[in-house]
Amino acid sequence: MRKTNYLEAAGILSLSLLLTTSLSVSSCLPEMMREFTGYSRSSLELLISVPAFAMMAVIASTSILSRFIGERTMVIAGLLLFGTAGVVPVFTDVFEVIFLSRVLLGVGTGLLNTRAVSLIGERFTGSLRSRLQGIRCSMETLGQAALTLIAGQLLRFGWRYAFLIYGTSFIILVIYVSFVPARARAASSPKGGPSHDSRPSSSCRLTGRDWRFVLAYGLLGALVISTSVCISIRMASLVVESGIGTAVGGANILSMSVFSGFLGGLAFGKLMGRFQKFLLPGALALAAFGMVLISLADHLFLLGAGAVISGFCCTCCTSFIFNVLSDRLRAQVLDAANSAVLVGCNLGSFITPLILKAFSFISPELSFGYLAYGILLLLAAAGTLALLHKTSHQ
Repeated sequence: MRKTNYLEAAGILSLSLLLTTSLSVSSCLPEMMREFTGYSRSSLELLISVPAFAMMAVIASTSILSRFIGERTMVIAGLLLFGTAGVVPVFTDVFEVIFLSRVLLGVGTGLLNTRAVSLIGERFTGSLRSRLQGIRCSMETLGQAALTLIAGQLLRFGWRYAFLIYGTSFIILVIYVSFVPARARAASSPKGGPSHDSRPSSSCRLTGRDWRFVLAYGLLGALVISTSVCISIRMASLVVESGIGTAVGGANILSMSVFSGFLGGLAFGKLMGRFQKFLLPGALALAAFGMVLISLADHLFLLGAGAVISGFCCTCCTSFIFNVLSDRLRAQVLDAANSAVLVGCNLGSFITPLILKAFSFISPELSFGYLAYGILLLLAAAGTLALLHKTSHQ
């Protein structure tokens, strides 16, 4: 690969550093609850997770947006919106304004999400493309871990300053504009339409069986992502309110959990080769163990151990889900299937505060939410194992 291609790849990969950072400021919640006394815990937790809803809407409308917005414009708009909306809480304490800024942050993330994956597929081929896609997945988790750690340190100066981490998008904007050249749009036919037959064929549509398959993994993805979000938005509050440590300590545990997810992504290929179809139920069961360990912990070490186990295994589960889609579905419907599962994952992220609110009616203890998720993950592990047993005997 030529030097210019290395720089181009680096510019494209840098976009993925931002894609999963909407939860990186969740360690601010204890401080925010002290300031926004007129708002419930679930309202403030929703403030952290609401970008996922906007992201979900943008991802679902990707095919429509791409007809009107070019690749470069979409990326630049996403980066500008992400950075500008992201730092708004630094300058205001009006809840409604902060809420709107978080929604716009999700829109910006959605615009980036739609291009960060496809740019690699469009500009690189062969083994290099596969290698870059693997690096891209790791970049997502690495970016989240780094910005979570930085946000935790900025928290020492006040919760507002933690939101400065979103200014990173302006640095990435400079990198993207400098190193990723613009590409011309595909040529059109003489009549102004596309140069190929754009009518969808039957092979390009998801069948009823496909939809059931996608729906099942979309729901499983929603549970796994919701588990990760539960760790993110409740950990700092759990550490502070249980008297185990400070919000900064909670932020450090979150960074450890996210970094373990990074390691889970790197290890997925080898684990998949060793355990194959049994990796999913095994990872779900271990993630359940991690959540139960958090619910019972009375020391930072045990909290950290539970968060690390769950973070590692949740990443393995999400990697398995998207890997099995590629294995089981036709290439013509894979984009639609991936988009549908991504919508499910973002829906799981968005509704996590509402799920935790429902759990609070059973028990007001913050630790109960982790126990409840542990039970749900264990049930999911048992269900997938039973399904494997059934299909192996057919």
